Amino acid sequence: MSNKAFWQGGFGKLLRWLTFLPLAFLSIGILQHLPVKAVIWASGYKPEFSFLTLIIGLIALSILGTLGWLWFLGLSMTPYLTCGVIAPNNKIATVIFGTLFCLFQGLFLFGVFYSDAHWIYKVYMLVVSIIVIGSTVVAYQEDS
Repeated sequence: MSNKAFWQGGFGKLLRWLTFLPLAFLSIGILQHLPVKAVIWASGYKPEFSFLTLIIGLIALSILGTLGWLWFLGLSMTPYLTCGVIAPNNKIATVIFGTLFCLFQGLFLFGVFYSDAHWIYKVYMLVVSIIVIGSTVVAYQEDS
C-alpha cells in the first residue's frame, strides 16, 4: 500500500478532515500574536547610541523586513495550504474554515475594540483579519 493510497482511503481522509482545522487555527494564532510579542519584547530594550548600534540597527531592520515578508506570506498561505492541500474537499473545508474564522475573529475583534487596547493593536488585528479572509476567498476560488 503506497503512501498516497493511504491518504486517499477512508481512514486517511478522516485524519485529514480532523487535522486541517486545528492546524489552520494554530498556525494563524501563532502568526497573529508573534509580532505583538516581538514588539513587547523589543520595547524593553534601551540601546546606547553609537555608530556600532546604528550599523546593528540597519542590519536588524533588513532582517525584520525579510521576516515581515515571510510573516505575510505565511499568514496568507495558511488557508490555502490547510484547506486546499490537507483537507480532502477544499471547497467544503474553505467554507467551514472561513465561517469559523469570521465568527471567532469577529467575537475577538468585538472584545478588542471595546477594550482599552491601543489603537495600533486594533488596526493590526483588523489588517490580519482582512488578510486571512481575503486569502480564504482566494483558496475557495482556486479550484473553480
